[in-house]
Amino acid sequence: MAAQEIEDAIKSVLEGDTHKNALDFVAYLEAKGLPLDESDKYWDVKCNGRTVCALWIDGSDSVPGPWTIWSAEEPDSWAYWSDGEENRKYINAMVDEYIKEIAWVNVNVCGNCGGCGKPGGRRKTVLGKDFDGLCNAAMQFVNPNAEALACAKKMVDIRIADILNDVERV
Repeated sequence: MAAQEIEDAIKSVLEGDTHKNALDFVAYLEAKGLPLDESDKYWDVKCNGRTVCALWIDGSDSVPGPWTIWSAEEPDSWAYWSDGEENRKYINAMVDEYIKEIAWVNVNVCGNCGGCGKPGGRRKTVLGKDFDGLCNAAMQFVNPNAEALACAKKMVDIRIADILNDVERV
């Protein structure tokens, strides 16, 4: 879906800082040249055909509304590159403790949706810290404020670099 269409969705269902933050994040994705593919309030964000993250925009008061950013669910997404020792050295060099703390507050605890086939979620390492009971999408930023957006943007940057096999350029 074209960026203008996601902007129209944001304008029609979000207000105030929520509206401003969502538009800011979409503008950030556009500046990176990332296509947005929409399917009923859900947008996949891709780089070279691989998922970077996903967005949900519906304006509701219940999670995942009014809007949410998820890490990608594919096996080599945000959780994967933070799990491996080889990747961890690059990630630690790119992510300071402040961003890690924000990321850890926004891990995606399993809601027993059945998507991963494992009730109660999975054990994952996110930016060097172990968590039990996480969803396939390791991170979930629900109605992110400016701090959480800064963290999500950093995660997007790292994911793009990972996809492009150039983690040192971020």
